[in-house]
Amino acid sequence: MSRYVIGDPGEIELTADDVLVLATKTQDVDPVIAQWAPRPVRLADGTATTAGSGIPVLTLPNGLEAERIALRRFTSVIGGVLWLPASYVRAGEVDLLATVPQRRPDDVLIDPVALRVAGIDAALHPGSWSAWSGDPRRPVATGQAGPADG
Repeated sequence: MSRYVIGDPGEIELTADDVLVLATKTQDVDPVIAQWAPRPVRLADGTATTAGSGIPVLTLPNGLEAERIALRRFTSVIGGVLWLPASYVRAGEVDLLATVPQRRPDDVLIDPVALRVAGIDAALHPGSWSAWSGDPRRPVATGQAGPADG
């Protein structure tokens, strides 16, 4: 599976096989969706449509408003959840944490296995999120605040 990470809609030619993955803060959904919705999408038969009517958008922002905002400009919106323990370092860079706190019994193996498949060495932390995040032995990224930390 090919994955492209781009910052501007003009950097890629969209086809009907594409899915737009929106991983922004909720307050950034509207301007990003406004940029992408009118972009041309090449269909298999050689005709064209717009991204808003031709491809789905998968929303990953925290909160429930992102889907409503995306539905203003896209006909196919899929609400998703991304749970990945990480620390923001600077724009475009995060540190992925190597342990995964257990949330529910059926999550015990799913998250660490998924992270390992993605090439991230992960281990299960048998405890709550609060215990895991408050563990003083857990490495924590430190540094200057970036623009998003405002």
